Amino acid sequence: MLLHLAACLVIAWVALNVASALGWLPHAASVRSLVVLRLHRPSPPRGLGAAAAYLTSRWFAAGAVIGVALCALALLALAANAALGIHARMTAIAPAAAAKDATNPEAKPAPAPLLVPIIPGYNVLGGDIIAFVLALLIATVVHEAGHALAAVQERVRIRGAGLVLVVVYPGAYVEIDSADLERATPAARLRIFLAGVFHNAVLALLALVLLWALPLAVSPLFASAAGAGAYVHSVDPSSPLAASLQAGHLVTRVDDCIVESPAAWQRCLSEVAMGAAPASRCVARGDLPPRVRGPGDPPPCFSIAAAGSVVCMKASSALSGDACPCLASQACLTPVLEPDAGISFLYRITFAQSPAHSEQHIFFTGHPATVFAAVRVGDLYPRLGGWLALSALEAVSSVLSFVVSLSAGLAALNAAPVYTLDGEHVYAIGMAALFPRAPHSAAIATTWLLRIGTGLLVVNIALSLLP
Repeated sequence: MLLHLAACLVIAWVALNVASALGWLPHAASVRSLVVLRLHRPSPPRGLGAAAAYLTSRWFAAGAVIGVALCALALLALAANAALGIHARMTAIAPAAAAKDATNPEAKPAPAPLLVPIIPGYNVLGGDIIAFVLALLIATVVHEAGHALAAVQERVRIRGAGLVLVVVYPGAYVEIDSADLERATPAARLRIFLAGVFHNAVLALLALVLLWALPLAVSPLFASAAGAGAYVHSVDPSSPLAASLQAGHLVTRVDDCIVESPAAWQRCLSEVAMGAAPASRCVARGDLPPRVRGPGDPPPCFSIAAAGSVVCMKASSALSGDACPCLASQACLTPVLEPDAGISFLYRITFAQSPAHSEQHIFFTGHPATVFAAVRVGDLYPRLGGWLALSALEAVSSVLSFVVSLSAGLAALNAAPVYTLDGEHVYAIGMAALFPRAPHSAAIATTWLLRIGTGLLVVNIALSLLP
């Protein structure tokens, strides 16, 4: 996938450079380098009407207040996340102990990193790349639109605006007249620089609300699992699971781990992969093989609790019963894992054809990661068929999810004191306001804040990339 993406990019950029050299590109478009395409449009001077000016002045005043609060929170969040990440790695436990700890229900997972670089082809794969690119374009356009609207409100000229494509990362920009910006009051400049942060925060919140409301909005067309399980959307035809699982089936459990949502499906499979003890099941003693395991008996095999013996039988016969403890007429069987014989895992996947149907079981010996890759699940499925509509719904949900994370990430990055980002200008204005009669002290404070903020950002990114 990564090689195909790289090949497509090389071909696209060669074509663009040839078109640029021949003068075939529009006047507004230019290829700045091997990896940068710019589409620029000059912006004529514009103003706002009286009513619009009144509303936008209140809007950007509120944005400045919220933006200042976000600036303080961004720096604290970077520091706290870096400290937690360093502490987690300094107190890391040995792999064997980690595997044992993973089965402990009281064990606390390590905190998730605050900032994770999103790299298409690395941690964004397949169809998600299109959703990622679209969401990034939306987030950057809204960010720059915030700057542009604030500049117009403060009567600062905009020299132009445009779109830029850096490899596969789309973006937007506005060119604000630097002379007008320097003549503006500190409060006006603060509102302009914080407008991008504020608009990204509003966009992230709006996308989050839409994401939460999406299941309710489409409820007439799509059925919801409502905590009863995870609906199967598709199964890889090459997987042996395709013989039993089909689109529309409802997965409810993995062994004794209850699947109430797609997230729980992933968690339950992860527990099996991390070495959770195989589930023990009750079997009528009359259904046991007449003899214990002998030489040459093929797996799977099961140990009989209390008896200390091992029998070999079909997994469907041994693992279809209830969980132990058992009645006196039953025996408690536990799978015997034999990696040398190809039995590293043995677990039961419980599903139903619909919420109204009785449950069925699949017994699987493959790695849980292969199950997760082969079976795509979700909270919803179409009431009247139409899986194309489901694909469209998933695409909308994916774009909204990326908008939430990317827009919030842009707000956090630009609110932090980091070189070349909006925070650099915001903190410079803030320090100048704190030290109005000591510009040298304000410059020193700004420099140190930028060094600290940039350093914390580098540490956070490095921690997120470490295994």
